[in-house]
Amino acid sequence: MKLKLVIDAGSYYIKFIEGWEDRKGFFIKKIGYVANPVENIKDTEDERAKETFVNFIRKTFELKRIKAKQTISSLSGSNIIIHIFEIPNLPEEEIESAVKLEIMQVVPEGIKNLDYDYFVIPQKEKKEIVFVGYPKNKTLSFVEILKNCRLNPIIIDHDCLAIYNFMQKYEKGKSIIFSLNIGYTTTNFLLAEKNGFILIRDVPYGIRNFISAICENENIPFNEGEIYFKKKENTDTIKEILKNSLSDYFSEIKTGIEYFKNNVNKAPEKVYITGGGALWEGITSLFEEMIEIKAGIFNPFDRIKNIEVPLDVRRKGTIFTVACGLMGREI
Repeated sequence: MKLKLVIDAGSYYIKFIEGWEDRKGFFIKKIGYVANPVENIKDTEDERAKETFVNFIRKTFELKRIKAKQTISSLSGSNIIIHIFEIPNLPEEEIESAVKLEIMQVVPEGIKNLDYDYFVIPQKEKKEIVFVGYPKNKTLSFVEILKNCRLNPIIIDHDCLAIYNFMQKYEKGKSIIFSLNIGYTTTNFLLAEKNGFILIRDVPYGIRNFISAICENENIPFNEGEIYFKKKENTDTIKEILKNSLSDYFSEIKTGIEYFKNNVNKAPEKVYITGGGALWEGITSLFEEMIEIKAGIFNPFDRIKNIEVPLDVRRKGTIFTVACGLMGREI
């Protein structure tokens, strides 16, 4: 048993789990979520904002009596570089050189200023490479923030890959996994064929865009838009607003689906919606209309057997999908 701490520092909520996962199952000692006092903590260069975040986390974890220091977290958003490409069936020792050469074609300075990782999906006559990179200065900044919180960050993952790892374990019967993790500022797009082609993207739309569209349509300030968004009786009106205002968002998602279909000659039959956006009453019917695929809600705590979590956590379980995926990473 290796006790570890997972932190998913979203723009709206910070989610944390203290526990471990092994062959016997998923074990949780402490779990919770708190409002993030610094929405752009992964991007900011403001030292005062960083200090605010650090002091907040220290006090929160003291109150929650969090003991684990070894920490796993994740990154996503506009600074992430995701590149999926194919290479010939090269020997193992030649793959990294081929990856570096490819990245030089899409990033002016290649991997020089990137922290990166990639994984290889073997095909019959080729290999598919999924490359994920992040600016070194941004990674270093976030790692230093976690260290200043008196933690020991040992793994920094990507949100989509954390979700992919979780769903690979708990959706074993699915030949195609399709999920949209709708956060406050970003939607993580994951569409993967079992043991085959995988497409991941960070789409720069989230709940904040939903609320902004409402505010523009209803001519109300943002704080009133947040209240309007949460009222169940406004669901049908909000659906019509979003259908008319977020055409670019749905177009990006449909483009991703078409790209996947062209590569594997298969189409997803269902999309699982998770993240904070999955808490909105009308989300599944909205997506069923706009992308013409059956939609369902993905709550990780509905998949994990023999686990007890507080009722408020279970009700908002969709916001913990990334965190649950991170818990499965081995130290």
